[in-house]
Parts: sequence; C-alpha cells; structure tokens
Amino acid sequence: DTLRVELLGKLEMFRDQGEAIHGIGESFMGMRQRDQAAIYYQRARKIGEQHGFFHVEGRSCMGLGSICIKAGRIEEGLDLYRNALAASGLSEKEDNNDTVVVLSQLTNTLVATGGWDELEALIPRFRESSLKETKRLGRLGIEGLG
Repeated sequence: DTLRVELLGKLEMFRDQGEAIHGIGESFMGMRQRDQAAIYYQRARKIGEQHGFFHVEGRSCMGLGSICIKAGRIEEGLDLYRNALAASGLSEKEDNNDTVVVLSQLTNTLVATGGWDELEALIPRFRESSLKETKRLGRLGIEGLG
C-alpha cells in the first residue's frame, strides 16, 4: 500500500492518496495499533487540508478523535469530532454518511461525558442527516429503507 500511496502522490492524485493513507490508518486501528494509526490519520488529514478534500480531512479527524477518546483525552477527541463534523458539511461526497457517523460518535461521547447543552443543539441536525441518508439509501433500492 505504501508504494500505491507514493505513486498517487507523484501523479498528484491527492484525494486518492489521502483516502489510501486513511485506509492504512484504519488497518492499524483494526490491529489495535493506535500510535501507528494516528500517524497515518495525521498524514491523511494534512493532505485533505492542503488540497481541500473535506471528506479525507473529516474521516481522518474521526479516526484521530476516536484514538483520543480511547486514550482518555476526551476534550481533544471532542474537538476532533467537531472538526470532522464541520468538514463533513463541506464534503465533496454526494452522500452524508460521514455526517451521520460523526454525529453518532459525537453524541455518544457527549452522553457519556455529560455534555448535555451541546448535545441538545445537535439533535435536529442528527435527525435531518439520518433522514437524508435513509432516503438516499432508499433511492439506491435498498429494501426496508425510505
């Protein structure tokens, strides 16, 4: 995968490069190697920020936020989730699945930490995003949705 990442960079296919780097981070997370995952998430986030690929930036912030939460660095994790939420709203992707996922992670963390004031303000956005995603999936012909 690192050869592919290097090639994508040379070809200036930065979105694909960022997504590939993020994927490597996900692999390390799956192996519970959080330090390694964080390195790749940071790299992917930097590429997303530098080139305006909000999808890559947002997904990387979600991964970094998850690492922070698991390490007990709750405020840092919440800040990263908030960054991911902001990036997901600007994402170049058609679906809003990332918004739904980050809202879920953010609300779960806020419930666990007693962040009720912020949580209450997120409920309408969560409902709206979930409904949009359900309708989108229904349009794709997925049974039982929409």
